[in-house]
Amino acid sequence: MPGSIQVGNRILLYPCFVNHMENCITETRRLLRLLEKISGDKQSPFINKEMRKFINSISGDIVGIRDAVEHIDDRIHKNYFGENAPLMIQLSKNGDTIKIGEDKLALEDLALVLRKLHIICWKLLKMPEK
Repeated sequence: MPGSIQVGNRILLYPCFVNHMENCITETRRLLRLLEKISGDKQSPFINKEMRKFINSISGDIVGIRDAVEHIDDRIHKNYFGENAPLMIQLSKNGDTIKIGEDKLALEDLALVLRKLHIICWKLLKMPEK
């Protein structure tokens, strides 16, 4: 299986998980940037304020994780991380949070933001062309 490591008769999927999480976070950040551009356009469709407010409340955590992943080499070089801080995405023991360095993100929050972005995308796709 790509992204896995065979150790004896066990397959470790953690590298695969990290890779997929990094991709998810990076692409979610890209969607958040697009949402900012759409919201700033005077001809953009109305986006529910509560939905936008919720997305904004979580986006800082998403951006923090994304920046840590994308700039890991600079942060290591500048001794940004504490002594025991994870240097790659780490899943919490109970499986509800990811962390890298001092940045963390609840997976439930990520899922909720993705659902809200999905709703917005569907609304945009269903808009009549002018």
